[in-house]
Amino acid sequence: MTGTYTTELAAWVAIVGILLPIAIAVISQSGWGTRTRSLLTAGLSILAATGTVHYTNPGGLETAPLVITIAAILTLAGSTYRTFWKPTGIAGKVNEVTNIT
Repeated sequence: MTGTYTTELAAWVAIVGILLPIAIAVISQSGWGTRTRSLLTAGLSILAATGTVHYTNPGGLETAPLVITIAAILTLAGSTYRTFWKPTGIAGKVNEVTNIT
């Protein structure tokens, strides 16, 4: 991994990790249980990390950056949800507006 690659990857991890809770709020439904929402979060984190690593390194997916990126996005998404999106009510409002049931 080169310096430019890791800097670009870190920047995209931050952007994706901060915005992912809103995507989760759009997709999840209020009637879903905690386990379902947790699985959704994990699945979207893996998908987002794979896309992020592929975007920043079009040459291919390397295992180490992918695993680290999954962990970083999952951690950052959870942290920003609990410290910003949930307390401000934004995540709840997005979920309410996009709720199908």
